[in-house]
Amino acid sequence: MLGVLNSSVTTDRWEPQTEALLSLSHVSLGEWKERIHQLEVVSSVLWENMAFPAIVDFRGTNLRLQGAVLRRQLQSMGDLLPPNLQEGYMESCESLVEDSDPLIAAQEIQTVLRNFMPPNLLPEGIMGACTACLQQFVQSKVQGGNSPAQCGVFWVNMGLLQVRVWTPQTIFDPAVKRAYKLNYAQQELALLQDEWKARSLLSELKTGQELKESSTTDGFQHPRI
Repeated sequence: MLGVLNSSVTTDRWEPQTEALLSLSHVSLGEWKERIHQLEVVSSVLWENMAFPAIVDFRGTNLRLQGAVLRRQLQSMGDLLPPNLQEGYMESCESLVEDSDPLIAAQEIQTVLRNFMPPNLLPEGIMGACTACLQQFVQSKVQGGNSPAQCGVFWVNMGLLQVRVWTPQTIFDPAVKRAYKLNYAQQELALLQDEWKARSLLSELKTGQELKESSTTDGFQHPRI
């Protein structure tokens, strides 16, 4: 920051006292004011965006973020369990993140999901991806290393889990889509024909003429017709 202020290229370490700073400064008064403004902008950006990462170690922050995302994913599956197991399952999800030793909570979660989750209810691969994320998180939390490689493996597995959750579970066939659209069009056509007959009867009752495609009877037609 001092280099921005005084355009100094010196590499010596020195205390930024007033006299030393002024003696090394090669900036005019106008430039000085401009660079003071630049430092104010930089300071604002730092305080707004970099205060938290500067105080908290990235690895600890990343592990807490892993726990928050994993807990949310596991808790979203709690509604699929029998009602008498949901409360204990939710407590295990909380203990997995909050307790220093997550092994017991992880074992309880795996047991409940394996034995009490209704079969064929979740898409294929969901349970495997969820178990992989759970094991990776427990390993990182117990070992305390949380290396970049371990972080990468967890986030890849979590990404695959999200992909499986959001993937459509039906086979997309264009012919089937056209068949559905044709069916909807036929249903709408039947409704419009019924409405046409009803309006034609009303026109015949009022004017003595059936409803025809002409400018004199356009006011009786349905907008879609």
